[in-house]
Amino acid sequence: MRRTFTAEEKASVFELWKNGTGFSEIANILGSKPGTIFTMLRDTGGIKPHERKRAVAHLTLSEREEIRAGLSAKMSIRAIATALNRSPSTISREVQRNRGRRYYKAVDANNRANRMAKRPKPCLLDQNLPLRKLVLEKLEMKWSPEQISGWLRRTKSRQKTLRISPETIYKTLYFRSREALHHLNIQHLRRSHSLRHGRRHTRKGERGTINIVNGTPIHERSRNIDNRRSLGHWEGDLVSGRLC
Repeated sequence: MRRTFTAEEKASVFELWKNGTGFSEIANILGSKPGTIFTMLRDTGGIKPHERKRAVAHLTLSEREEIRAGLSAKMSIRAIATALNRSPSTISREVQRNRGRRYYKAVDANNRANRMAKRPKPCLLDQNLPLRKLVLEKLEMKWSPEQISGWLRRTKSRQKTLRISPETIYKTLYFRSREALHHLNIQHLRRSHSLRHGRRHTRKGERGTINIVNGTPIHERSRNIDNRRSLGHWEGDLVSGRLC
């Protein structure tokens, strides 16, 4: 049976990943599989998506139930709108887009609204072609998103439509649902990882922070070492070059 995650668990996955925790360790913490964790992170490139909240202007399920009850009672659109303190045009659009007065169902209408809300929205670089062209050119030159954002801010200061934050560039690259910058353009980043890592992340086999246990402080080393009279006491003993 496929493992489902609560909103709190999903938030924990992204927080743990940001702090440098690997797939296997996250999976152990949440009682899941590493592959499941990888799939969740892959869809957004390891970047936590913004939590979506229902706008105040959107109809709720209880309001849709009242619309259905009003339609069943043969009330006019205007009367239903008045009862809900909504505009008649809002109620009219709601009914028309959900099979009309005769077949309107509150639950179906609410489910449809939720599906529509989850659809990917056009991102900034989808809507602004001149800006996308500039960003792509600089990415191909191996510029970082921070450099691109700063350069645009300095050189295009009078053109507010040519502004973009580094985080927006990263999200457009890593979120698979955004096609303005193809996912393959990640290769132009200095660190061409398929997932964006936190600063504390190290690849398998790489050395992270080293803690020397029971080491001798440098100020307590022997005079023989300070005099550098023996091999192994020189910082350049293992350096190889044209003149050594």
